[in-house]
Order: sequence, then structure tokens, then C-alpha cells
Amino acid sequence: MLPEDHELITAARIYLVSLFGAPAAKLGKRIWGFKEVRYGINVAFFLQELFPKARFIHLTRNVIDCFISMKHWEDSNDPWNRQWTEKSIENWQIINEDFFEAADHLNKFFHVKYEQMVDNPDGFAEALSDFLELPLSSFDRSVFQIRLHGQEYRGKNDREKMLPSDLNDEEKALLSRDNIVKIAEKYNYQIEF
Repeated sequence: MLPEDHELITAARIYLVSLFGAPAAKLGKRIWGFKEVRYGINVAFFLQELFPKARFIHLTRNVIDCFISMKHWEDSNDPWNRQWTEKSIENWQIINEDFFEAADHLNKFFHVKYEQMVDNPDGFAEALSDFLELPLSSFDRSVFQIRLHGQEYRGKNDREKMLPSDLNDEEKALLSRDNIVKIAEKYNYQIEF
């Protein structure tokens, strides 16, 4: 047997609703979604095909700050390693490039930069409320009061103390690759050490 396209789409929709929608409904929530850092624009297009009324939020962050965060994971007791960091930086480049180039093909799309979100959480909440067409009062803004830094870190315990200038030459070279710099500039991020 070879299912037809419409049967595959129906099966995928049922799977995702069972995986995410049913647990949300048990909690009394009619709106549900998920966060994933590895999914690019093609997954968004597929999800839009499954759920034409879906809304997509693309959150990006300065690649240098992403790297510094992962460097802390490398220095922790976590199994995270440099190979995973380098793969994540490659994913950052691909995903951000794809969303920059093709997001206008999504029916409902909202882009936000991490820095803007944490610098102005009230403004972000208002913009998100408008985008989702939900009352602002339904948002739990206390999440902005909590900053998670993962596990205890060896070396520098205060993540805020590591600066781009603290990176070694190999790390700076990784983040200064032409393709990364070009994408960073599209989001108005400067690669500066």
C-alpha cells in the first residue's frame, strides 16, 4: 500500500494533535505549540500545510552570545562538547538565513530578537499578544523575572562576565566566517570582539 499525499497529511496532523494538542486540552488550553531550535523554514512550511491557521514565531539571538552560552555548557558537567557547539552555530546560520529569505511565504509570521525581548518584555508581550490575537492579561510575564543559566559552571561562574573579547583566536575565526557575518548583518548584529 502507498498512501496518497492527503492521507499522509491527515496522519501527520493527527499525530501532532495527539502529541501536543491533546495534553494541552487536558490542561484546559485550546492553543498549543512547541519550541524547537533545530527546525528551519521547511518544517514551518510543512506545519503550515498541516495547520493553515498556524502562526510562526522566529526568535533569533546574536550568534556571539549563543556561542558564549554554549561555551559555558562545554565547561560544565554537561555532556555538551565543541563539536555540538560548532554544529549549533552552523544551524544558527542556516536557520536564520532561511527565515530571512523565505518567511514572507508563511501566512502568519512574527520575528523577534532575543535582545529586544529581554530588554523590553512589556513591549514584546504586547506585540506577541497582538500577533496571537490573545488578551495581554492571558500572558504570564513572570517568566521574564527568571534567568536560567543551566548547571554550575567550572571556571567563570558568572556567565555575564564572559565577553566576546575573552574568546580565543580559533573561536573568533569560527564566528567570523563570511557566511555567518553576512547573516548576522541581515539581522543587524555586528561580529565584533
